[in-house]
Amino acid sequence: MPISDSATRGSLEVHSIPMAARLRSSNAVLPFLESTLENLRKFGIARGALGTELLRNCGFGMGELEDMGETLSKMVITLKPYSEE
Repeated sequence: MPISDSATRGSLEVHSIPMAARLRSSNAVLPFLESTLENLRKFGIARGALGTELLRNCGFGMGELEDMGETLSKMVITLKPYSEE
């Protein structure tokens, strides 16, 4: 099932378009998305997370981290509609 929301796709290098199209139309990228979401939650969003200060120093606010988490979560749900998320 392809990801229908083009806003969640991000920018791509021209040479990566064919591979990106294949990944976006399959669930092959699902383990990567799930681990990225888990790490973002564990190290960036969770209260007292180890990476929160580092991300803040890089210019990311809590709202931006939560937005990234929501976007990743939507991508996971799109590829795995019967997820426990």
